[in-house]
Amino acid sequence: MSDPSRTRVDLVLFGTLVLALSWIPLFLAPWFGPDVRHGPAFVLFLVGTSGPTLAALVLWLAGRRFPRRRPREVLAATVRWLPAALIAGAGPVVVAATLDPDLDPSSPGRVVAGVGGPLVYAVGVLAAGPLAEEFGWRGYAQPRLRRFLTPGATAVVLGLAWGLWHLPLYLLAGTSQHAAGLFSVQAGVFLLTCVPLSYLAWWVSERLRGGVTAAIVLHAALNASVDLLGSRGLVPAVAALVLTTLLAGTVAVWTSPAKTTLEFCGVGDEPQLPSLVRLPRPVRDRAGHRRGLSEHDQPDPVLDELLRDRARDPGAQDEEVR
Repeated sequence: MSDPSRTRVDLVLFGTLVLALSWIPLFLAPWFGPDVRHGPAFVLFLVGTSGPTLAALVLWLAGRRFPRRRPREVLAATVRWLPAALIAGAGPVVVAATLDPDLDPSSPGRVVAGVGGPLVYAVGVLAAGPLAEEFGWRGYAQPRLRRFLTPGATAVVLGLAWGLWHLPLYLLAGTSQHAAGLFSVQAGVFLLTCVPLSYLAWWVSERLRGGVTAAIVLHAALNASVDLLGSRGLVPAVAALVLTTLLAGTVAVWTSPAKTTLEFCGVGDEPQLPSLVRLPRPVRDRAGHRRGLSEHDQPDPVLDELLRDRARDPGAQDEEVR
């Protein structure tokens, strides 16, 4: 099986497993209790909301693996991706919360104390969402989608899938989605917000080399800021959507490929050369000799050698093309 074909099969298997492992337990949960926060329904809720990571784990154990960033590489890049992930996840929500007239400054302390303290709260925030989802969305699906799609297209596809995956939660009493309502404006705003959030998750995980760890931090910062500030009204939600979209757009402009350097796309992609450094395609006669090229069009042998080296070693550090 060719490499692209295997990648497509991986994505189909991942999507199928996510739906099976998530939606089946979530749709069964109401039969075991009226509130998913208690009893057997809570167990099914935990399994269902962990579907993306469980699907990635099953496929990984089945041998359908993919190259990952080395922990040493992620650790070395912490100074870049950690502040970016925290700001991208919490920044828009915190700013948007200031527009909420019902914002309670005492809410963070009350929420943390209500679950048993900062340590228990931190463990819960990491487990409920970031760890349960990101090994699937950003760890498994994103690098495979990037073999075929640009970062923007990947964010749209993965963002919509991520948002639609939450649909069963709107039917389960005890969830914040159920409180908002399936056909509410907030539900539509949430779905749209998943797209720019997915772009920011791509930015910190791939572009800033933070891997799935950076996506987990971003997701945790997002969930914690929403939970601690308690701003779930329509105005803060729309404001967060606008701010997140503006931030993602700014990042997209800022991270556009440099015109004078060799840029390589995400994990598994072939090297892409900016238009200003593409070599002219020589015209050859029947004898195989070059013809029809002016003196200025002749390929630079130094640049030829550099491009060949970069194609052989995609992990090498980018060098400026002079």
